[in-house]
Amino acid sequence: MKRYLVYPFDFDTRAELLRTEIQDSWEEKIKAQWRTNRESLEASLRKELGDHNFDMKLKNVRDCGSAPFSIVSYHNPLYHQARYAFYHGYYYPALLAACALGERMLNHMILDLRDEFSGTEQYRKVARRNSFDNWDVAISTLEAWDIFQADCVTADFRALKRLRHRSVHFSPETYRTLREDALSALQHLASIIRVQFGFDGAARWMLPGTKGNRFIKKDSEADPFLVKYYLPQCPLVSPMFSINFLPQGIGFFDFKDTEDREVSDAEFARLYNERDPTLIAPSKVPPEDNIVWYLRQ
Repeated sequence: MKRYLVYPFDFDTRAELLRTEIQDSWEEKIKAQWRTNRESLEASLRKELGDHNFDMKLKNVRDCGSAPFSIVSYHNPLYHQARYAFYHGYYYPALLAACALGERMLNHMILDLRDEFSGTEQYRKVARRNSFDNWDVAISTLEAWDIFQADCVTADFRALKRLRHRSVHFSPETYRTLREDALSALQHLASIIRVQFGFDGAARWMLPGTKGNRFIKKDSEADPFLVKYYLPQCPLVSPMFSINFLPQGIGFFDFKDTEDREVSDAEFARLYNERDPTLIAPSKVPPEDNIVWYLRQ
């Protein structure tokens, strides 16, 4: 009767406002609100990034696009550091940082998950090493273990590998395409995070048909990748759960005495979509005796 709820955090969508332009079809009050929001955002970014070369920085923020939601914490600060280097026009550090972080992601996944695949042919190649700098071995191993959530993740890692080799090993072309390569590396990294570690509809774990929230399909709960990275971060909830934004973090509330029976993913989606808002779990703190709650800080 319950499914794991995947709730977004650690993302940055400010670039979307910079990419949006006023449309003639908008009502005047909508246009006025857009101008107010845009001015406020630019003032905030000017304070954050500094006045020097601000027009360049603004363009770089816009071109870099949104930072995707990620369920994993270790790579988030490193990813944001690479983005900030790009914002400031430090394209080579941004390029190398993005490529290095891609390599760290591959290493993390192999080291964190390899014991689950000790009976495979690929395990012998990675069993005794504590780091991996051969991208082809790392990517093919994770492919064979069916770790990647979609084919596009494989393609993005291979594209990042090419950028890494071209930028680290001497190539005169690097000077000419530095900004383009840095932006491309960050975009490939964003795609990997969005699909493999995030909240994207391309991921095979996503329970289809729910409105407003994302849940993990029942048959994906045993996936070694999800067991390692997702399930520890995701509250297990019934269709009648509730959310409250508290001073100390995000609270997830549910009834303790949820009916103990198996339902299909389609039935869970129906129960969630058709629930009566007046009957969902109360979200006040401290919770009532019949309520269980989880806090994510």
